[in-house]
Order: sequence, then C-alpha cells, then structure tokens
Amino acid sequence: MTDEQLEKNLAAFRSLKAIIPDPRRSSVDEMMESQTGTWYLTSPASSRENFHSCFPGGLLDHSLRVVRYLKKLADAMCPGLFSDEALVFVALFHDLGKSGDGEHEGDVPNPTDWQRRNGEL
Repeated sequence: MTDEQLEKNLAAFRSLKAIIPDPRRSSVDEMMESQTGTWYLTSPASSRENFHSCFPGGLLDHSLRVVRYLKKLADAMCPGLFSDEALVFVALFHDLGKSGDGEHEGDVPNPTDWQRRNGEL
C-alpha cells in the first residue's frame, strides 16, 4: 500500500467516523487511544502471509471495504432497517480485537483445538 493510499484511507476513516455522533464517537476515540494508539490504523488485517490484507494499513483497508459492502448488502436486503451510524460502527470496528488487548499490540493468539487440528495457527 502506498503512502498516498494510506492517507486516502485515513481520510475516509475520519469521514466515516464523523457519522457516529458524540458521545459515542468520543468513547470510540478514547478506547482506541488507550488500547491501540495508531496501531489499528496502520496494522495488517492478518499476520499470515497468505491471508487477505496482509500489509501495513491492511486492517483499515479491509474495514473500509466492509463498510462499502455492508451498506450495499443492507440497502439490497433490508433497506431502512439499520441507520448509517450503526452500519458504519459495526463495519469499521468489527475487527478491533485484532489491534490488541490494551497490553499487547496485535492479535493475541488464543488457539483452540479446532485451530490446531485444522492448521489455523
């Protein structure tokens, strides 16, 4: 991802986040600052080379694509059921846990038996 594309994604993120009204937006800002800093905005969506969006800024790029597709899906299948605020909130932050747990940056491995059996580690 180029610096130009990352800047474009950051601008899109700020614009979409503005749809979330205060005090929820302020709460999101505080939570992100205390738990992830800027890591959420610059991290890959996956640390595994063969997984989607495995590049710096991939998590944000992936989340922005989820916003677009979720909006299209909601408009096609259940128009008017969900507010833009709800769709943006869910889509932007659906993978927030990948940005760490407040003590560790990044996804904190928590392997299950299923993951071990199926090579998902």
